[in-house]
Amino acid sequence: MLIKRVNLIGFLSALMGLSLSFGAAAAEVSPWDDQFNVYKYLKKADGQCLYPKQSCSSLGNVSVTQFKKVNHFNGDTFGLNQLFAADVNGDGVNESVPKYSGNLSTYTTKHYPMAVKHSNGLVYFTYSGPVKLDGTSTYASTAGQGQTTTPTKFLDPRGKSRALGIYVAKYDPRTDKVSKPVLVHAKYTDDPHDNAVVNIDDKGYVYVLIAGRGQSRGAFLYKSTTPGSIDAFSDITPDNYDYTSFDSRFGRAGIAYPKLFWVDSDGGYFRLIYTVYCSTPDCGKRNVFTAKLNVDGSKARLEEVVRVAGFKGHYSIANAKGNDIVMAFNVHLNNSVDHRTNLYYMHSNDGGKTWKNAHNQSVVLPMLTSASLDQVAVREYYHNGQTIGRRIYVKDINFSGTGNSKKPMILYVGVVGNNGYIPSTTADHYLAKAFYDGSNWSQARISNDVDNNYSSGALISDGSNSYDVYFPGTPEAHNNALGGGAIAKTFTVSGWNQQYAVNYITPSRSASDYRTPADYLKRMCDFNYVRPIHGNTSKTGLIGISAAGNPYQYSTASSASPIVMVKHNQIRMLPHSFSDNQVINGFVATEANPQLLCDPHRDL
Repeated sequence: MLIKRVNLIGFLSALMGLSLSFGAAAAEVSPWDDQFNVYKYLKKADGQCLYPKQSCSSLGNVSVTQFKKVNHFNGDTFGLNQLFAADVNGDGVNESVPKYSGNLSTYTTKHYPMAVKHSNGLVYFTYSGPVKLDGTSTYASTAGQGQTTTPTKFLDPRGKSRALGIYVAKYDPRTDKVSKPVLVHAKYTDDPHDNAVVNIDDKGYVYVLIAGRGQSRGAFLYKSTTPGSIDAFSDITPDNYDYTSFDSRFGRAGIAYPKLFWVDSDGGYFRLIYTVYCSTPDCGKRNVFTAKLNVDGSKARLEEVVRVAGFKGHYSIANAKGNDIVMAFNVHLNNSVDHRTNLYYMHSNDGGKTWKNAHNQSVVLPMLTSASLDQVAVREYYHNGQTIGRRIYVKDINFSGTGNSKKPMILYVGVVGNNGYIPSTTADHYLAKAFYDGSNWSQARISNDVDNNYSSGALISDGSNSYDVYFPGTPEAHNNALGGGAIAKTFTVSGWNQQYAVNYITPSRSASDYRTPADYLKRMCDFNYVRPIHGNTSKTGLIGISAAGNPYQYSTASSASPIVMVKHNQIRMLPHSFSDNQVINGFVATEANPQLLCDPHRDL
C-alpha cells in the first residue's frame, strides 16, 4: 500500500502574476490579430500565412498547414504552473506537484460538447494535441514570442512547450473505427483552456468553436463546407464582442469555457453559454454570459447578449435537449478562483431566451450581488468574506423531463478543509450529486474514490432518473495528490442517497504494480476528463471520450498521452500512429483495452 503525505509549500508567486494578467489587455477586434491566438507559421494550403503580421514565404518545413489530415492521435501533457510539495511516490522526498496536470486533451468540464452524435450514426469529436511541422517529426513550439504557461518540469528537452493544436475527427461506434484527424487550428500558446467544442446544426454541418481564455485572446469558429464532412471548413469567426455597455471595465473579449447548443426555433441558431473576463475583481473576474450565435452568413454574429452572473466570479456547466437548456454554476467568493463554493441552477424552456429557477420562477438577470444569487441557489454554504471550508467543482449536468417538469442532476466534486484547493492525499475529496425531484433539492455522495478537485467525470442517462456515472477513480488507499485515475463506473438514482459499488473499466493500479518508487513516477498512467457524447440516449455502447497520461512527468514520446473512446464495458484506444495502408474507406481500426497505455517504450 502506497500512502503519501502532502505538505504545502507556497505555490509559485510568478504564476499568480500570470493568472492575474489575463485581464491586463483588451482583445483586438479580430481574434486573428492576437499573437498568442494563432501559431506564427500557420498557413493555408496555398502557402499564405494566417497570422496577419507574419509572412510564410520561403519557410519550408517550419510552417504548419491548416486543415491537414494527420496519421496519429496524440494528446499532450500539461501542468498548471502553481506548484505544491507532495511525496507522490512514497520515497520520503517531496516533489513539486501542480494543482492539476496530465493529458488535458479533453479539458475542461466547462467546455461542452467535445463529442456529439450525428444523424448519420457517427460521433464527431474534438481534442487538443501537439502539432508536427510540415514534413518533419519536429513539434511546433511556443519558442520565440509564443506563450508558455506550463512549469519547467513539463518543458521538452529543448526547454520549450508545445503549441496547442485543435483537431476534429469522427468515430463509427458500429465498427469501432475512426477517421484521420484534421488539424483545424494551431495556437501560439500551450494553454489547454483554449480547447474547442463541437456541435452540429439541423442540416448536418459540423461546427468547431475554439475558446480564447482571458480578456485578450479571442475565439474562432469553423463550419464544415459539406454536411457531415470534416474534409474542409470555412472560417466564420465572429469579431470579438464589445462588452463595455455592460461595464466599462470589460472592453472587447473573446469566448472562454464555451457551451454550444443548436436550437431549431426562429430559423435555427446556436445558444452559447460562456465566460467573459473582466479587468478587475470588482466587476466579477469571471462572468457568465449567454448569447444567440447566428451562423446564417459568411461571418457568425453574437446577438441578444445577456450577462447572467457576475458576483466575484463563476464557473458554469450546461446541457440541452432541443429548446430545453439547463445550467449550473458555483461562485468564486473573496474574488478568488480557489474559493469556489456554493451551487446554483437555472433552466430555460425556450432555447435560452428566458430563464427560470428550479421552482419555475422567472430569474431576474443579471445576478451581480449575493442576494440576487439566492433566487437560483441549490445550496449556499458560505457568503463573501467568510472562511471557505468546503469547495465545489462542477463537472456535469443532465436531466429528465421537459419544460417546467425538468428534473436535473448535477455532478460535482467536493472537498472539505480550509486549504481544500491544495493537492492532498488526506483532504476529504468526494464525488457527489445534487438532484431536484420537482419540489426539493437533495444532495448525496456518489463515491469517495477521487483524490483531486480536478478529477472529472460524466452523467450518462437513457432519459430516466437513473444514471451511470463515469469518473477517474482512485481508491483512497492509493491517493497520490494528482488528478485522474482509472476509469471507474458506478450507478446512482435520483433521490436515493446510498452509494453503489464502483467497477473499474481500466485496471486500478496499486503500489504493488511498481517495483520501486522511481518506477511509480515513470509508469503511472491516469485517465481524466471523461466527457459525454451530446445527443446520446443510451447507457450501452459508446458513451464518451477521455485522455490518459502521466500527470506528474512530461514525456516527449507520442505514445505517452493517448486519446481513448469510452464504452460501457471497455475503452478503445485511438492509434498513436498509423499508415495510409491501414486506412480503409476513410477509417482506421482502434485497439480494445490496451495495456501499458502511457508507456513511452510500448511496442507499437
